[in-house]
Amino acid sequence: MTNLFRRTLHAALLLTLVLMAGLPTYQTRTSFAQEDGSSEVVVAGSRYVQDLLQKLVDNYNAAAENDSTVQFDAQGNADGFTRLCGGVVDAVMATEPISDEQLLVCDTNAVEFVELVLAYEALVLVPSAGAPATCIDQSSLPSVLGEGGAAQLNWSVINPTATPGDITLYGPNPESQTVVGFLASLLPDAPRTDYTQYESPQAVVDILKDPASMGVAFMTFDEWTGLEDQGGLTPLQASTDQLLTCLSPDEGTIAAGTYPFRRQLMLYVNVNAFDKANFSEFAKYAVGADGLPVVDDEFNFTIPVQAVLDRGLNNITGPIVGRTFTRPNSPVTLNTAAEGSVTINGTGLASTATKPIYDSFTGTYTNVDLTVGAMTNDQSWGAFCAGTASVIQVNRPPTEAELATCSENNIDPYTINFGAQAVVLLVKADSDLPDCLDYSQLSAMLVQNVLDPQAGTLNPDATAEAAEVTPTEVPTETVTEVPTAEPTEVATEAPAENTPEPTEAPIVPLDPAKLQGPARWNEINPEWPDRQLLVLAPSLGAIETDLILATVTNGQQVLRRTDAPIVQMSPVNTPNASGATDIPDLQYRVGATAHFDGAITYALWTAFQSDPGKDGVRVVQIDAGNGCIEPTTETILDGSYPFSYSSMLVFSKAALSDDVVAALLWQAFNSDALIQIETLGLVGFDRAALEADRENIFTMIEEARRAAAEADPDAESGDATPEATEEATETPTEVSTEIPTEEPTETATEAATEVPTEIPTEVPTELPTAEPTEAPTQAAQ
Repeated sequence: MTNLFRRTLHAALLLTLVLMAGLPTYQTRTSFAQEDGSSEVVVAGSRYVQDLLQKLVDNYNAAAENDSTVQFDAQGNADGFTRLCGGVVDAVMATEPISDEQLLVCDTNAVEFVELVLAYEALVLVPSAGAPATCIDQSSLPSVLGEGGAAQLNWSVINPTATPGDITLYGPNPESQTVVGFLASLLPDAPRTDYTQYESPQAVVDILKDPASMGVAFMTFDEWTGLEDQGGLTPLQASTDQLLTCLSPDEGTIAAGTYPFRRQLMLYVNVNAFDKANFSEFAKYAVGADGLPVVDDEFNFTIPVQAVLDRGLNNITGPIVGRTFTRPNSPVTLNTAAEGSVTINGTGLASTATKPIYDSFTGTYTNVDLTVGAMTNDQSWGAFCAGTASVIQVNRPPTEAELATCSENNIDPYTINFGAQAVVLLVKADSDLPDCLDYSQLSAMLVQNVLDPQAGTLNPDATAEAAEVTPTEVPTETVTEVPTAEPTEVATEAPAENTPEPTEAPIVPLDPAKLQGPARWNEINPEWPDRQLLVLAPSLGAIETDLILATVTNGQQVLRRTDAPIVQMSPVNTPNASGATDIPDLQYRVGATAHFDGAITYALWTAFQSDPGKDGVRVVQIDAGNGCIEPTTETILDGSYPFSYSSMLVFSKAALSDDVVAALLWQAFNSDALIQIETLGLVGFDRAALEADRENIFTMIEEARRAAAEADPDAESGDATPEATEEATETPTEVSTEIPTEEPTETATEAATEVPTEIPTEVPTELPTAEPTEAPTQAAQ
């Protein structure tokens, strides 16, 4: 009896919706502002989208007087596309993309359209606290939410690997838009209605946050993100490949289409309709800042991220016709078994963000040789704009002069900015130590300066570590010199057989007394306190030290001091409250700085922001010659803070005709790689915007291939698109070839691991007992 009632109820609901959508007499006329005459615009398609579009029209009308008319004639997706491709209507509202068959009809009738995204609908399944399942495969959804699904739900129905256990399914009113309109589109059959109905999303979350509840609720992503209290719960991730790849529902995965339980609400506009009075202006309004975002709270939809709205605006103003948001999943034609090569030239600091991309690329294309060559920012942009490098990784945008060179050589760069990082200096919060330090003061504080040339050398271990400090991988604006001796030149002059090897030369221990450097603050500036200087530094070779030294010395190759004021901190083996014996290096240094007036330390901005002891210290401003600059999100992003750098990957658009280069660019927008980059906490990183911009990448790759195919095969080499492999091996004439060959990707890994994953509950309250004269021994560790 219950099953019969449920089927009867569902059939009645569907019949009601079908009748509503199919009524040919359901027509609404409304007007929107215009200035130069009257012309009617006819919009057909899905009744489901009409309320949203109607609201946009009403809002637009409220801004000005008008006498133009929009006629809504909603009779379903199929009817709308048939009339659009037949040239009968001006636009189609759709809950599904145009099909290949419908597209063929449009092409046959020479009807061009612009594709716009108005909104998304996404389904989330929220499990109770402590649930044994975290991911559900797309193929399991009918078993959970379909009418023919399991009579008694079990965790193993959601995920076969989960610990079995019966669960309660919670859902909204069966007559709601979520169930009848959206959920039905995700299932091969009708949605089930035999679940426990909740009063509101917040009410069911209040139930599920109790671990004993053993249940799962479904709702829209818009409802989930609109909750004031999510109860510490996390929606199930979703997979399309048998749980091999599980993705969380968020703005990025929804916009990119990688999260499977979603659909787009679209508007297809006949390009000729933009010639009708002010309809183009209305369309721009609809996808602009004053359109869709304004109606965000009035519908149970998810408004697109700004990158998607911008893409829609570009489609209108172009106009860019055809499928742009609903094309095939990938423009890449490169077989994963194909062979090839590509070289990325640039700075090691940029590898902070790019290494996950390279790892993802080489893991996919195992036979492609990817090489990262070391260059400074100046050298990288010089090679790129000269046409001898197709891909570069840099820390700054091009200068006007560099852009002019690119323009002269018909090179159009596409830049991906993954965000910015910075190094901040810290002193005790309530100390009277200086609020600002300039380059000369920092140089005196940190740079090693040997008074006596016969003072000796550091011990072998320390020397090997100190050599890593050589700033060959730093931002160009601070690097002006590169090594002058190339290893291959040395190798060509083999020593005589009786000539002793260089390693046989005796090592003279370094005499700390022969090192010059202030040990007290007032030795750097007489106006500062007469107080012991104690620099709590990270390990030798740390990227933070590299950046500071290279910047304050204008790229000179120097070593960090290892004499008395420097104390290289190491975790102390003292059990804390949780029983752990190691305190992370940064937490130890920040804690010690907060308790010793005279200490100074430095750290990556992102690591410092997550440190539990940051309230005990204050950030020191830096003067690069134009006044003191405080590190903030704004000054780090705009580059005005001296110890900041961006991580950028730049592609030549013309080089995208090469399949290897195109595949690398597409891999830069791989969700897994972007999720890894997101964990770095780079300032300004916007994964949702980057994933949404993949449609723009699709177009660029298509345009590059089209341009290459149309190019005259007999054209001079200077006008032809350079092959990626040739570009990779050529070295610009103005760039020194004596650049170290070490790949900079290891630096990024070291930088990323600076952020402690576990914050001990105990912060050091006492400074290390070693006197300053004992510090060199610690520094050499």
